[in-house]
Amino acid sequence: MSYTSVLFNKNFTFYLIGIAFSNMGSAFTTFVFPLMILKLTGSAFQVGIVSALSFIPYAILGLPAGALIDRLNKKTIMKCADIIRFVSYLSIPVLSFFNMLSIFQIYVVAIISGIGLVFHSISEVSIIPSIVKEEDLASANSYIYATQNVSEFLGPIIGGLLYTYMGYSILIFIDSMTFLLSFFSLILIKIETKSIFNQEKLSGKNFLSDVKVGFDYLLSNSTIRVMAGVVSLSNLIISPYYIYIVMFVKEDMNQSSQALGLVLGISSLGALIGSLSASFLLKLFNFGKLIVIILFLDTIFRLMLPFSTYIFILIPLLGLTYMTQSILNIAIITLRQKKCSENMLGRVNSVFKTMVFAFRPIGLFLGGILLENKGGFYALTISAVLFIPLVLYILKNRFYQVEEY
Repeated sequence: MSYTSVLFNKNFTFYLIGIAFSNMGSAFTTFVFPLMILKLTGSAFQVGIVSALSFIPYAILGLPAGALIDRLNKKTIMKCADIIRFVSYLSIPVLSFFNMLSIFQIYVVAIISGIGLVFHSISEVSIIPSIVKEEDLASANSYIYATQNVSEFLGPIIGGLLYTYMGYSILIFIDSMTFLLSFFSLILIKIETKSIFNQEKLSGKNFLSDVKVGFDYLLSNSTIRVMAGVVSLSNLIISPYYIYIVMFVKEDMNQSSQALGLVLGISSLGALIGSLSASFLLKLFNFGKLIVIILFLDTIFRLMLPFSTYIFILIPLLGLTYMTQSILNIAIITLRQKKCSENMLGRVNSVFKTMVFAFRPIGLFLGGILLENKGGFYALTISAVLFIPLVLYILKNRFYQVEEY
């Protein structure tokens, strides 16, 4: 199978188009949200609080969501999640137009959109094996991440211009519309996703037993267990990283919003390079060895980044961290998809992602405090140093020996 053969899969192409538009809208919102909150409140701590609130639904709903996703139609769940996020994000420009927007209303939007994110993100990883053949999984994941990376490149650059001349409302309005486009793209996909209601019962009579089965499955598989530990702890460390960069460029380097957009946009080309090269690298190295090498390089780049005194040094270093993270994400997701049977994937993904995202609100809360008191330079330096134990952990567990099967 060639790298491009998956693009001849009509269902995957529809899915990819929908996710591409949604990713572009999300890139606008990711860029503008910290600036909007800083404009409304003047507080870096509030930026951390809003970001933390958006991930709290994962800590509460992540586990039962996986059981529900395995029991119901994944495509239907994703369509409902798109509508939830469309309505929640649309409320911000509407309230702003009537001069009724406050930080408390943004809290509510963060929580509601976070609920939509829980169900959509778990479903989207679980639905891919129903859309493409197993031999196309790595290529499909690479294309999905490539669309995300293109959005992360164009989003901040376009967002910086639109924010400068038109304000934050237009960017969030566009994002809300992209969720509608994603909704309609899902309607065009013709697939049958398996439901355990239509099969022999695999996990007991209720959601709690399903959750336990997913958790037991994760713990019994040493590869997935170590991956969950590494990704969970890395999310604790780098969940506020985007905010660190925003504050580092705006405050420590004293740059404009347009300059910030250029830094974030151009450096995100590294993530695009990573996503496009991941499939090739996964054929060149075994999964475990590649993950160990890339995590080691990621740590080195992060240690160097806070000492970038000029934008022309910051951009390539930030781009290298985006590249390594993109490769890591694709490798870990593909390995998880290959290690789990389809009827377990939703539950395992929900346990995995709940472990991962449960740490994000904590990291964002602590990161907000760190930024408020120490600033971007110290926040970036401390987060980089904390990556060293993660490298030692995967070496101790001999993760470099992990094979695809």
